[in-house]
Amino acid sequence: MFVVSMQTQKLNSCTVMNSQLLANPFAQAPLLAPPSETLHRIVISYGGRQIVIPTDQLTHLEAEGNYTFLCTREGKRYLMSKTLKSYEALLDERCFVRVHKSTIVNINYLTEMGTDSDRFIKLQSGKVIAVSRRKVKDLQLVLSPFMRIV
Repeated sequence: MFVVSMQTQKLNSCTVMNSQLLANPFAQAPLLAPPSETLHRIVISYGGRQIVIPTDQLTHLEAEGNYTFLCTREGKRYLMSKTLKSYEALLDERCFVRVHKSTIVNINYLTEMGTDSDRFIKLQSGKVIAVSRRKVKDLQLVLSPFMRIV
């Protein structure tokens, strides 16, 4: 037997896998499935108030050291004291994709994408964001169900 540790948002759990799974490594392992719950709202303290931001209103997130700017479709930016990596783990991976070490974008707000020599994406707001060489394939994978070659 061996132990696999999984960390979720609020809970550290330890699950013991029995030796039958070791004998058949291709068997379904439900404990390895990602958590089904994703973040749908973010509550932030801002100016003495609590503001609820639905994640579908986020156009992108920008890293600034150990802080993250949440950027909304209204053009507002909220500075949060969490890392971009922590938001990446919480947001819906079907909508949010990391395109650079400092940026996560919501693909629902993409209007243009350059993948050849100039790797960039353009959001509905007009903001142009660089896509790192290593993240182009991740972006294309997320967008592939929506792409049609003309």
